[in-house]
Amino acid sequence: MGLEIIAEQRVSGLPEEELRRLVRTVLEKEGHRGKEVALLLADDARLLSLNRAYRKEDHSTDVLAFTMENDPEILGDIAISVETAERQAAVAGHSLNTEIKYLLLHGLLHLCGYRHEHPLDAAWKQLEEKYLELVFGARQSVASRGN
Repeated sequence: MGLEIIAEQRVSGLPEEELRRLVRTVLEKEGHRGKEVALLLADDARLLSLNRAYRKEDHSTDVLAFTMENDPEILGDIAISVETAERQAAVAGHSLNTEIKYLLLHGLLHLCGYRHEHPLDAAWKQLEEKYLELVFGARQSVASRGN
């Protein structure tokens, strides 16, 4: 079990092992050891289509998370728009791969049941920073991310 990556949009140098480590750590710490998560890397049009179909929202977004409550082995699916992630990475001043890690973590936290009013809420940022530090060692700030 772990992470399955479905890349409709190619990402050069995608740090797959780091993404898998992030998923393993969060799932273990949140009581979901052994569960599987699928990650779809797509474009804005695909995220728009998913957002319309499942959330009845008529706009693209950076990340969507879908829980699989009826399957004991699968926690859920996460979809990330690579195009939006590229724009957000440029604004935040970090790499696309770093932005994908942030968005994967964001989706994972939703799959684990966490909710927020705004993705930059202080409690949400602290939770993200806790996991980024735990998995990647260095203190990484999500404060500059403008989701």
